[in-house]
Amino acid sequence: MPAPILEDRVNLPGGAEWIIILLIFILLFGASRLPSLGRSMGQSITGFKRGMAEGREDDEKAEQERARQQLAAGEPATPPIVAEQRTTTPDRQ
Repeated sequence: MPAPILEDRVNLPGGAEWIIILLIFILLFGASRLPSLGRSMGQSITGFKRGMAEGREDDEKAEQERARQQLAAGEPATPPIVAEQRTTTPDRQ
């Protein structure tokens, strides 16, 4: 008998499970508060995405300014992220 094929996906709730989850939310929060909860979750996600974009822009501006200062000082431009290279040598006995 062949071994069962295991899928590489997460088992998400089906239709009946979603209905049960929705009923639990309605019982916990009340039907009148669900739209405001959804709206506040959407605003939170939007704010998070906006903050991530602003952070990326700030990083890019700082990198450009650093490169501009190095060129003005006559120093060669270095890559933005320099990984440390560690060389290990075996201990000699």
